Amino acid sequence: MKAALGSLEYLQAIARVDGHVNSAPGWTQQAAVLNGASDLFAEIMAEKAGHARKAFGHSELPLNAAVELVLIAVIKSEIH
Repeated sequence: MKAALGSLEYLQAIARVDGHVNSAPGWTQQAAVLNGASDLFAEIMAEKAGHARKAFGHSELPLNAAVELVLIAVIKSEIH
């Protein structure tokens, strides 16, 4: 986000995080994996980090990734 915006000062909030987790059959702790991302966002962005989230388990992800995050962020309307 910082690279795209130039600065995190333009970020108003993270509204939603969807986490896609590469999982073995029967494993159901995908939400626990996302706790790490939520904790990191809270540490870096404090009150801007409150967000809804969903966790999904998949048998495989592109490029054999362990986790893929999809974020919906609220950006200030005026970016200079």
